[in-house]
Amino acid sequence: MPSILPKLVSSTGASDPAHDPLAALTAPPRDESDEQRAARQQQEEDAKKVSDEIDKFLKRDAESVAKRSQHVRLLLLGQSESGKSSALKSE
Repeated sequence: MPSILPKLVSSTGASDPAHDPLAALTAPPRDESDEQRAARQQQEEDAKKVSDEIDKFLKRDAESVAKRSQHVRLLLLGQSESGKSSALKSE
């Protein structure tokens, strides 16, 4: 059964911009002036910096959580019936 949606990926795996629905949304306006282009590029650079800072924060936070959640093994030694299991269950 043929697909209703247009083929978005060519045989080489590259996206075809003529059929890419997001290409029209992300492309700059055709009648953009030099001033508008400079302003848009500055906004994109600022947004990229903010995004990079958020990514760094999330990475540091994930590393911090990973360090805190390391498991510790504890070997309880003692005579039978001395309450070793009770000590573990009392958390």
